[in-house]
Amino acid sequence: MLDPILTFSLSTPNKIAISTSNNKITYTQLNIKVNSYYHYFKNKITENKIAISIQDPIEFIITFWALTRLGKNIFLLNPKTPNYNNTLLKKFNIKTHLKYNIKSTFTQVTMEETKFKIKETKYCIFTAGSTALPKCVIHSVNNFFISAKHVGKSCNFNSQSKWLLNLPLFHVSGLGIMFRSFLYNAELQVGRIQDFSSTTHISCVEKQLESLISHNFKCLQCILIGGSKISEKIINRALEKKLPIYKTYGLSETASAVSINKITKKTNHTSGKCLPHCKIKIKNKIIYIQSESLAESYLTQNNTKQLTSNNWFKTNDLGYFEKTNLVVTKRADSIIIINGENISLETIENTINTHQDVLENKMIAIQQNSSVILCCFINTKRNLEKLTTELNSLIKKELSSLFIPKKYFFLYKPNNLKHSKHELKIYAEQNYESADS
Repeated sequence: MLDPILTFSLSTPNKIAISTSNNKITYTQLNIKVNSYYHYFKNKITENKIAISIQDPIEFIITFWALTRLGKNIFLLNPKTPNYNNTLLKKFNIKTHLKYNIKSTFTQVTMEETKFKIKETKYCIFTAGSTALPKCVIHSVNNFFISAKHVGKSCNFNSQSKWLLNLPLFHVSGLGIMFRSFLYNAELQVGRIQDFSSTTHISCVEKQLESLISHNFKCLQCILIGGSKISEKIINRALEKKLPIYKTYGLSETASAVSINKITKKTNHTSGKCLPHCKIKIKNKIIYIQSESLAESYLTQNNTKQLTSNNWFKTNDLGYFEKTNLVVTKRADSIIIINGENISLETIENTINTHQDVLENKMIAIQQNSSVILCCFINTKRNLEKLTTELNSLIKKELSSLFIPKKYFFLYKPNNLKHSKHELKIYAEQNYESADS
C-alpha cells in the first residue's frame, strides 16, 4: 500500500485521520486536501527537487503527500534554522523551497482516478554527522512503510490506536509516527499531550517522559523511547508508575527502529530484539545492520555514496548482545538531542570558527542533573566574556538558539590539559559549576 490516504478514503471514508484540540479531519477530507494540492503543484512546479520547511504540521502533511504523489525528490528542512537551510539549498542546488502555508490559494478538487508517481518519490533527510554539513540520506516511500509495519506490530498498534505527533516531521522520528498512523488506518493526534485524553501511543525524549510520569494517562499502551539518552533513574520512575515503556534502537539511515522491546527494570539498559525486517551483527564491538528499510544511499553535492559494504551497513555505534537483546554502549557521531532536536557538535564548531577572533574551538556535551549541557572550549586572544556575547548572536542567527553553549572555557587553560575531546569532557564535567562564562 503506497497511498493509504487514498485507500482509506474509499474503504473508511468517515474515519478520523488527523485530530487536533479543536478539529478533526477524516480520511476523505484529508484525501481531498492532498489531491487539491497535488493538482496545484502539478501545474505550478516543474523542478524535481523540492525543499519543505513548513512549521504547521497539518500543512506539512498535506504538502508532503501531494509532492509524494507527484514523484518528487523531497528535501526536509528544519523551519527553525532558515539561514542554515539556505546553505543546504545552495549546496544541493534546490531552487524550489516551500516554507509557508499555501492553503488560501486553493479551491477544492474532487478526487479522481489518476496515475500517481509514488514509486519514483525520494525522501532526502538530513542527519547530523562528523562533517561540517549533515549527511543527506535518500529513502524510498516503501522504506518508511516497511519500517512502519514492523514497528507498529511490535508495539500493538492498530486501526483503533491514536499516536501523538510530538516530534518534528523533518526527522525520521516524526515521519515514522505519521507513516504508522496512516498505514494502520489509525488516528494521528497533532498537539500537546495535555490536549488529548485518548492517546494510546507516544514517542518520547527525556523531558516528555518526565512529564508523563507526573500525569495519569489511562489510555496509554506504548511509550516509545530511543534516539536520545534517557537516564536510568527516570526510566525506573516510569516503570514504577507501571508505564508501558518500549525502548528502541534505530537511525535515520534505517527509517526508524531496527530493534524494539517492552522493558522492565532488569532490561532497561537494552534496546530490544531485532525486528523481522532487519539483521544485526556485532563485529569488533561495532554494530552492523541489514534492513529492508535501509536508505538507498547518501547524497553528496555531486553524486551519491553507497551505505553498505558486503551488504552490511556499518553504524560505528558500539554494542553487544545480551541473549537476544541488543545493548548499545555508545553512539557513534557527535550527535546529541536537546528538546527533540538533533544537534551536530561539528556543525556548531564550524559556525563558531567563522568568527574572525576564534582561532580554534571544540564543542563538548556533558550530562548535568539529567540535562544535556553544551560547552565550548575557545582558543582566542579576545576577552572571553565579550566574545561569548558575539558568538551567541552568531549561533542564533546562523543555526538556532538551541545550539548556544551554556558554558565557555579557554581551550588552553589549564596548560596541562590534554586536548582530546575525552579529556575536555572530563574537565567540563569537573568545572562546569565554577566556569567563568
